[in-house]
Amino acid sequence: MDSTIASIIFETFDWLETENRQEWICIMVMPDHLHTIVKLGEGQTLANVLHSMKLFTAHEINRHLSRTGSLWQKGYADWGIRDETTLNNTISYCYANPVRAGIVASARDYPYWMQIQDGIVAVVWIETARLETAPTRRGDR
Repeated sequence: MDSTIASIIFETFDWLETENRQEWICIMVMPDHLHTIVKLGEGQTLANVLHSMKLFTAHEINRHLSRTGSLWQKGYADWGIRDETTLNNTISYCYANPVRAGIVASARDYPYWMQIQDGIVAVVWIETARLETAPTRRGDR
């Protein structure tokens, strides 16, 4: 397993948070896509935040894998969350994703996720080409 890929993704979301561009609530790194629940910073747009995230992580992951070219697919799916029930259901959906994908038998066995509970604005699903090496969990926050 290669912990560098997940670290790049987690550290990028942390950096975006320190820049007040977004706050992350949950990040699930899958072998071929990413689920994240974020609250946008004031004056930020989802498109701009994700553009920054995709641009930086693609560069760093490609450099780490000694490759070039596209990493993330164009576009993303997003939807708003307006209440705590929907937030909890969405976090559960993200958490159960590795089980649905057949990667692990129990969600607790999948190590590549982080979660925090705070306010919520958007859930984002971003697809990537299948990563050649699996990322690792940085730990709960």
